[in-house]
Amino acid sequence: MGVPMPASLRGLFLVAGMVDVAWGLDDEAAMSGPFKDLRMGGCAWNAAELPRLWNDYSSWLKEVFPDAADPYDAVWHDKYPLLHAVNGDMVAIGQDEKVMYLSHDGGEGHGYALGKDVFDFLDRWTTLGCPGPEDWQWLPFTSGPDSGLEPDGTNGRAWRDWFGLP
Repeated sequence: MGVPMPASLRGLFLVAGMVDVAWGLDDEAAMSGPFKDLRMGGCAWNAAELPRLWNDYSSWLKEVFPDAADPYDAVWHDKYPLLHAVNGDMVAIGQDEKVMYLSHDGGEGHGYALGKDVFDFLDRWTTLGCPGPEDWQWLPFTSGPDSGLEPDGTNGRAWRDWFGLP
């Protein structure tokens, strides 16, 4: 791919080159309030898919977000893709190792930091039971663009209690 892999991602692939976990709730089990639409989630990555993911990321960058001087486009620049969201958005790692959400269509979570590095992100995400990865699924578990996922925040604790997570 011609770009150095972030150290935390390289470390992750040394531990687990592929993970695919999914969960879903039936309509009767759905919660109300900030979680009313949160009925499914999962966590998936695959080192073998990195070339395809890189090609997708590069296409978005070249065709849709080429202007690094534009604040919206700039969020897409200098990242290394980690995973796709179903809606076409991406979760990626910056040169500073920070895990970021990249929306392709004006999503509210565009540019949000999800963790300090891959391991911090995965610790926070798995503690919440892997909601998402589309932004509307994990936004209730943040307090702002720089907070990262907050499994011990008010919503994080309420969700974990309801969902039966430690």
